[in-house]
Amino acid sequence: SVQDSLVFTENLWGAISIGSDGFAYVVGITGGSFYGGPIHRIEMATKVVTMNFIPGTFYAMAMDEVSGDLYLADAKNFASDGEVHIFTKNGILKKTFTVQKGPGAIAFNNQP
Repeated sequence: SVQDSLVFTENLWGAISIGSDGFAYVVGITGGSFYGGPIHRIEMATKVVTMNFIPGTFYAMAMDEVSGDLYLADAKNFASDGEVHIFTKNGILKKTFTVQKGPGAIAFNNQP
């Protein structure tokens, strides 16, 4: 059953990541693009939305539950290699690395 809701004025893309820090992160859709968009952050307690918390055109997103870092995939144009950017939960870029074409899923193996 629905326990809560929030209305967005734009379409959203893909999964929602909810961190232990009380924030949820969603991928927006940049107008005229089917490649995804910026990351918006929602404070769960107050429902305050920070639009364009991490600007860019991201196609996939996942949160590392151990570190709280956001992994954001940029598919570029699907004809060349993509990139994954690692951001802290505060929106600070930590690292970028190249990946294969069309990165659309991110998974973690956080077992000891």
